[in-house]
Amino acid sequence: MKKSHFVVFASLALGAMTLGAGSAAAQAVVASPFHAGQWGIEAQATGNGGGVLRFLTDRTALILGVTELHTSYHQEASPPFQASDTKGNQVDVSLGLRRHNTIAPGIAVTLGAGAMYSKSTQHYEYQGSPGSTNDRRTSGYGGFAEAGGQFMPTAHVAIGIAYRLEALHSKTKEDHLTVNGFATAFLPFRVSLYF
Repeated sequence: MKKSHFVVFASLALGAMTLGAGSAAAQAVVASPFHAGQWGIEAQATGNGGGVLRFLTDRTALILGVTELHTSYHQEASPPFQASDTKGNQVDVSLGLRRHNTIAPGIAVTLGAGAMYSKSTQHYEYQGSPGSTNDRRTSGYGGFAEAGGQFMPTAHVAIGIAYRLEALHSKTKEDHLTVNGFATAFLPFRVSLYF
């Protein structure tokens, strides 16, 4: 992704957050359960990621997130092709801001945007050929924007979900490929604790 595309993407995402904040202020104000300086941690229901939050205001938090995914699978093949075993590992790190607009007691709409870095490795081992292996390393950077919501049964616990758009510029070392792409995904349920 070109730098100009990334700047436009980041500007739109942050603009959406500001617009959401302005429209929330125009509506009836619902007291936020958070305060500046408050900390929080969250974990994804899938168990492969989470994050740490630090509230800058009663509605805006800085969030550092990490997601790790490990894959391993075996692929059978008929001659002349070879069966293979593949092992992979991917780590995504993100840093951004998340806005919490409380629309009713215990219910908040969340809007977030920030930057992210991704690194993955894949190891291929082909059977029937001793020493026949191949390694692929890919790294990428870009930005993300997300929108979601959360339910807070208490002031210190929240259950949420979000929909995310990512824009990544990635490069693969093995075959010197450079790829720009967009991805969308529902984020898994997350459980947050605030203290």
